[in-house]
Amino acid sequence: MSNKLVSVIMSTFNENEAELRNAIESILNQTYRNIEFLIVLDNPENNGIFNILNEYREKDKRIKLIISLAPK
Repeated sequence: MSNKLVSVIMSTFNENEAELRNAIESILNQTYRNIEFLIVLDNPENNGIFNILNEYREKDKRIKLIISLAPK
């Protein structure tokens, strides 16, 4: 089996906490470990989701958080 880096991209906007945590943990617990996990926060004003994403980012360095800028 190859050990190439695989990018996983997930977008979030206004999901509930339990569903968001389940989705993140599902990706992080895959048997293939060589991933970069890009999570896009499409609702930068949702502090609850931001806090959850930041919590996971601090625990797992494979996570990269991308915050969309709200249109002006």
